[in-house]
Amino acid sequence: MQRKYRIYRKQPNGIEIVDDGSVLFVRNHPDTSGKINSPIATVSYICTFVDKILDITVQAEEQRSRPPIVTQTRPQPSKSGPTTQDIYFDSEGRDMLRETQQDENESAAMALRMQIELCRAINSLRGQAPGGFSSSGPSSSATVDFGERMFSLPTNQETASTPTAQSRGDVTQLVQMSNEHICTALGVPASLLFENRFASQTTAQLTLLNSTINQLSVFVNAILTSAYVDVHGTEGVDANSSETLTNNDVELVVSTSPMVASQEVLSLFAGGIADFDAAAPLALRAVGLSTSEIENAMSRHAEHEEKEKKIKSEDRTYEKERRSIELNRAVNQSGVAQNRSKSPIESHDNE
Repeated sequence: MQRKYRIYRKQPNGIEIVDDGSVLFVRNHPDTSGKINSPIATVSYICTFVDKILDITVQAEEQRSRPPIVTQTRPQPSKSGPTTQDIYFDSEGRDMLRETQQDENESAAMALRMQIELCRAINSLRGQAPGGFSSSGPSSSATVDFGERMFSLPTNQETASTPTAQSRGDVTQLVQMSNEHICTALGVPASLLFENRFASQTTAQLTLLNSTINQLSVFVNAILTSAYVDVHGTEGVDANSSETLTNNDVELVVSTSPMVASQEVLSLFAGGIADFDAAAPLALRAVGLSTSEIENAMSRHAEHEEKEKKIKSEDRTYEKERRSIELNRAVNQSGVAQNRSKSPIESHDNE
């Protein structure tokens, strides 16, 4: 049974209707039970686990920086036996003691409240310059406020020690493991993103990234081709040959190039295996240049090479002409010398 997808468009009145004009491209189709089948879905449980661990770690650090205050009844000194006060401590005496403790607690709470109000006034003035204006320096929120955790303990109560939350020591390893799983699922080397060691990567290690880019480019090519056909129709005219083309003849292709290590490119060029025209684009792409920048650089190099060849050709022509002139001059000089050497002998014979 073939699966069909529908896209619904919501109208202003709230009614949803099927949008027949929209086109949906699905790279990874759901499984038979309708669950999401994608590279991220395979590592979603690891991401969820690591997120929960990070939340617990943050809570533990907050509890360690601001531990809770727990009180307990102050232990009374041990007595060997009942005293006279215990024997004659009636209900009226207990009521008087309770009222006394309540008055002491209220007095302590009122004194503490005055201290808190004073601390709040100090904290509000710490972020202001003299004269009541706000200072341009760092905000006072970055510093600890006075009296932010002040409490009044009831009578016969004291603070009790509580166990402190211990932070995990493997949080960094868990986060690193999660990043590696995500990169592996997406087909990208983890060291390329998180360790910043792209210069030391070899071509064999970048094979995974190159294959991922090729797969994505094939999928993008299909989407762009379909969009082009939908916009411009099923037939078009080739601008170069003025021939009618069908939709089967038109294909949009994303220009991609494999990523290689710069050291290996230099080794191939130094060994004479790859010439300059083959090694230069790979080396420039490895350092992050775009396709247009690489094309401009190659064109400038070609123009420079043409100028160099022209200059060398002119130099060779000049050197050839110079040698020809010097040779002719030497021949002429040798002929004049021979004529001079023959002149005395001829004059003697004539006598």
